[in-house]
Amino acid sequence: MDPEKRRLLKELFLAIHHRNPAETLRILNGLLSDPEHPDELPLARSRRADRHRQWVASLGFSSISGLRLSKKPRLEPLRMPLGLSLEYLFKDWGVHLMLFPMDFTPDGQTPGPDATLPSTMSAIALGAQVGILKRSGDTPLTFGLDVRFRPTAREAVLELPKKRFRLPGSWQVTGFTGYHFPLLDFN
Repeated sequence: MDPEKRRLLKELFLAIHHRNPAETLRILNGLLSDPEHPDELPLARSRRADRHRQWVASLGFSSISGLRLSKKPRLEPLRMPLGLSLEYLFKDWGVHLMLFPMDFTPDGQTPGPDATLPSTMSAIALGAQVGILKRSGDTPLTFGLDVRFRPTAREAVLELPKKRFRLPGSWQVTGFTGYHFPLLDFN
């Protein structure tokens, strides 16, 4: 791996750790850029135009908001999960599936040396999205169901009797609407 890409990968992990979406996207832009066409934006490699009756696999993130479905339903603030998506595109509509290991937006501030940054633990959100999409250019409008598991930090977990292995955390189910931003198509 060339030294520039290695440097960008280190910066990417730092930006994700510090939960800085703008810096993360800037670094992803550098990692995904085409060395033969450095002036062309890599986002141009995720075109949805003229893709009809095709499966499209891509790396991207969603910017979503919705209604959390629980005992007391409530509106969810903006969420930005980053992950792998699979979409089947019709002429103007399609099916959207996405698996993601993290979410750029925190559930809340966590105590620490810098109160403006959430902990890395709050970035972990193992989840999936299932929905439909409405094509509007290369950034489809999506709506559907978001299911995620958010682990609880070890410091916040009460010690329970160890009868079996159990990962402490909470499940969240949300009906959402928002936009999906594909960064790079794999096919």
